[in-house]
Parts: sequence; structure tokens; C-alpha cells
Amino acid sequence: MKNRKRNLIIMIVVLTLVIAISTIGITYAYFIVNKEQTTPQTITSGTFEITFNGTNQIYLENTYPMSDSSGQNTDPYTFTIKNTGDYDACYQVSLRNDAEGDPDALTESQLKYSIDSNSHILTDFNNNSAFFGTLKPNATKTYTLRVWINENETLATAGYKYFWASIIVDASNCNS
Repeated sequence: MKNRKRNLIIMIVVLTLVIAISTIGITYAYFIVNKEQTTPQTITSGTFEITFNGTNQIYLENTYPMSDSSGQNTDPYTFTIKNTGDYDACYQVSLRNDAEGDPDALTESQLKYSIDSNSHILTDFNNNSAFFGTLKPNATKTYTLRVWINENETLATAGYKYFWASIIVDASNCNS
């Protein structure tokens, strides 16, 4: 009789566990619903891209100090910036002096530049930034840049020296 009672208790415990596990499984399956989407889902993304056309290297050698009017008649460095992306582009154009520290190189204070016929002294750059702009998608902007030796320099201070720089265009999404 003791074995019978013991077997009955084990059977009741096992049945209770089976019922509890079955109830949990059925309840879980009832609340988890899988549905298929019948219409296409559209995700829209845009691109941000700036292209640079033209030469980005500026090299002056075998030149001499000249007036602003003569400097603005020198051969220009022409470059075009194009926004080929989907968003407005805010850009900054600057010059990087690639010969900085070379004793045979001209310094920015010995030079003048002209961007689209607006004469400025290179040392007026704010952290070497010449100018800022904004381009709408698919818009382009072409610039002409001229660089010459300031007429206040002499052949003794600027003669037989060179200037080597790169045009740098940094751009970012205006909306970010």
C-alpha cells in the first residue's frame, strides 16, 4: 500500500508538470503571431557626394613680385565643384602650403591671391580657409584662382623661391 500511495503521488506530480508545460506552450503559441507582409516595403535613402574637377596643385616658380592688376592677369588655376548627391552640400575651399618650412619656399605672407577677381592676401585665410559655399543637388560651381608674389616683396626676399600648395575642398551634408 505504501508503494501504491507513493506511485500515485509521483503520477500526480508528473501529470501536473505535463499539464503545466502544455498550458505554457499552448499559451505561448497563441500569443506569438507570424504574419506575412503582402505589399512591398519601400526604404528611401539618399547619397552625398562632391566631385572635384581641375588641377588641385598650385606651383609658382621663376616668377617675380607684381602688382595686383598684373597678378589678376596671370594664368588661373580653374576647378569645378559639383554636388552629385541628393542632399545640399556645405563646402569649404582652402589652400594647404605643401612647402611650409622649406627655406627656399615662399610664405603665405609674401603672396596674394585672387578668387574670381576678388583680390585677397593669403594670410587673411581663416585657418587657411579661402571661402565657404553651399551647393544644391546636381549644382556646380567653377572657380578661377590666381596666385602671385606681392609687389611689396623684392627679388632679394622672394626671388628664386617657389610656392607649392594644394587646393583642398572639404564638404559635408548641410542637413546633418
